[in-house]
Amino acid sequence: MRRLLRTLTRSRTASIAAFVLLFVVLLALFGPFLAPKDPNQVNVLARFTPPTWVEGGSSEHLLGTDALGRDTFSRLILGARVSLLVGLAAVAIGGFVGTAMGLIAGYLGGRVDAIVMRLVDIQLAFPGILLALTVLALLGRSLGNLILVLGIVQWAQYARLVRGHVLSLREQEYVEGARALGARSNRIVLRHLLPNSTAPIIVIGSFSVATTILAESALSFLGLGVPPSVPTWGGMLAEGRDHLVRAWWLATFPGLAITVTVLSINLLGDWMRDYLDPNLRDVL
Repeated sequence: MRRLLRTLTRSRTASIAAFVLLFVVLLALFGPFLAPKDPNQVNVLARFTPPTWVEGGSSEHLLGTDALGRDTFSRLILGARVSLLVGLAAVAIGGFVGTAMGLIAGYLGGRVDAIVMRLVDIQLAFPGILLALTVLALLGRSLGNLILVLGIVQWAQYARLVRGHVLSLREQEYVEGARALGARSNRIVLRHLLPNSTAPIIVIGSFSVATTILAESALSFLGLGVPPSVPTWGGMLAEGRDHLVRAWWLATFPGLAITVTVLSINLLGDWMRDYLDPNLRDVL
């Protein structure tokens, strides 16, 4: 851990990205305590109040209010929790399923490998956002359905990457030695192949979090994300598109939040790739 932190501090870009992400995570964890107002409190008398520094703004609403008089700053803070929750949970589901399938396909090979890879090809043949739209339209809008759909959509990329990595690892001498000593297949997979495949899994997971946050924002923007009562950055962006001329802040601030968060995750992912395995630059 000390070597990791020491290496991180040597990269100014990675350090700034890590600081921004830490700030967003703290907002997500302590959002209910930091939000100055109830994010769903309606006050029609204060609708379209501009930010504090703009003429006509109010000190009670730092970033202004929306069409229903709800505090934009409070909703922005609470939206960080939903965006990070969806990103991390969906990546955990997709990573777990994809890694398990990739390990099985790469180690067993033969017919099992062929079946798994055909499933991967079928999955990758459908655009992820289109598949998510279809499933959410059938299952309905809820936070659980959104996480499940976004997790299932991305399992194939983990399976393909892990399978290719395992194909090269299973011929290594330490795997042959474990097999010669009578180690069972599950022990070889869990104690030898999986630990040596963690570097690409961690790297692709970091990039997937950013992609999932964008996907959640896109689905919320299209009206198929979480219910409207739950504040999300994508939902706020969708609500603000109809008032860009009158209330520019409604779409600007959630758009900036999405941009800064995704950019920070991608920059930190680039650093993690080079730190864990520089050879992954040719793959990811």
